[in-house]
Amino acid sequence: MAAISILTISTMGCTGIAEETVTNLRITSAPNDVVFRQIKGIDPTMDPNVRWNHMPLNVYIDENAAGVKNYKSSFKQDVIKSLVSWQTGTGNVVSFQTTKNLDNADIIIRWVNELDTSDNERMDDGLGIAYIAVSNTSRYNIIKNSDIQLLTQHSGSPLTSADMQNIALHEIGHALGLAHKSGSDIMNPYLTTGQITPLKLSAGNVNTLKKLYEGSAKPDLAIPAAGTAISMNRTSLMILDKYTLNVDLKIHNYGIVDVHDVEIEVRADGKTVNTDVLDEIPLGGGLHMLVQGMPVDCITETTNIQVIVDPYNKIEEIDENNNQITAMIDWIDRVSS
Repeated sequence: MAAISILTISTMGCTGIAEETVTNLRITSAPNDVVFRQIKGIDPTMDPNVRWNHMPLNVYIDENAAGVKNYKSSFKQDVIKSLVSWQTGTGNVVSFQTTKNLDNADIIIRWVNELDTSDNERMDDGLGIAYIAVSNTSRYNIIKNSDIQLLTQHSGSPLTSADMQNIALHEIGHALGLAHKSGSDIMNPYLTTGQITPLKLSAGNVNTLKKLYEGSAKPDLAIPAAGTAISMNRTSLMILDKYTLNVDLKIHNYGIVDVHDVEIEVRADGKTVNTDVLDEIPLGGGLHMLVQGMPVDCITETTNIQVIVDPYNKIEEIDENNNQITAMIDWIDRVSS
């Protein structure tokens, strides 16, 4: 029996973040607002909003373990038991389905002779590692995929079925967004091998995941005040004045999922002067909107301008109170032409 480390990474008990690549996430217009980050060894304690945005998760279990010492075909069932433990333990808040198609896998689980720790601090007794790729949307870090590697032996001694279940439980916990935890817990970074009975999930782990994944995955449309410009032009035509409205702003999706068919409406003193439908704003994406020369009836010296995204609340969002921006335009703000 030996107390050894399950995971090979640690930052204040778990390891530093190592960024693998930085490339643009798909964005409409605003290409510098959001990036897609491949992160190996992210410590979820550094940002509690690390989570998936869909369930069930497709899991590919790689059984091609030729050449892996002390590999047993029964290890696949041990991994499946670990997946079932997380699913039933959380009351299906998290769920999985196995797939034979590697291309549509969310999580890949495989057995290796040696862990790939090239981007992380090596710990000699590591038994497993979980890598996650994260899309940073400013408010949430959405897990895009996870690669779990598992060893089959420690110091030349084969791991038991209970050992494999414990290691898989631990690494799947990381793949779901959990960090290390001290005490008698499956997320403790140290495990005693040679076990006969697998460990149980703690109430703390279950409650953390339930809180992390509570509610359905939703978008969150917002119009930030920063960068918004609203102005009016006045053109004198004989004894009449013609007023036109100009709007320059960005619409962001700070939520967890993409959103489609987004209505946007511009109103002046409560009267609709422009409507449009946006095809898509991906999670973490932004749309630059510039509309000039919208005719506006102007009777009073002050005009109340409203720009509203999803004005009739057809889209269920995380926050329904950030979809609108208002500007009061006085005569002094108008530009004569």
